[in-house]
Amino acid sequence: MVSVFSCDQGEYQFLRQIALEQYHFASAIDVLDGKIVIGHDNGKIQTVNVDGSNKELVNASHFDGEAWGLQVIEDKGTFLTCGDDNLIYEFSIKDKCLVREGKIWTYDMY
Repeated sequence: MVSVFSCDQGEYQFLRQIALEQYHFASAIDVLDGKIVIGHDNGKIQTVNVDGSNKELVNASHFDGEAWGLQVIEDKGTFLTCGDDNLIYEFSIKDKCLVREGKIWTYDMY
């Protein structure tokens, strides 16, 4: 949840709360040109307009270790990445965004 305030000469006034997608905890936040940028502690970056509209995931990374694999899918114009964090991501090259994500293993092998 992000709380939005206005500030006029040092006086703050509460405007609204914006419910975020639950990626993890917000570890960094900034505002620029009417957009709030939130960096989450799991390597994902989300943007949302200050009025609460247009929530968008703009980046995902293999935050817990290193990337192990990269595969370009030319027919779809996408590429896949995977890493030792047990996650696989598909990114659109043209749209520069995350298309899909999933887990490599959904159960413990041992």
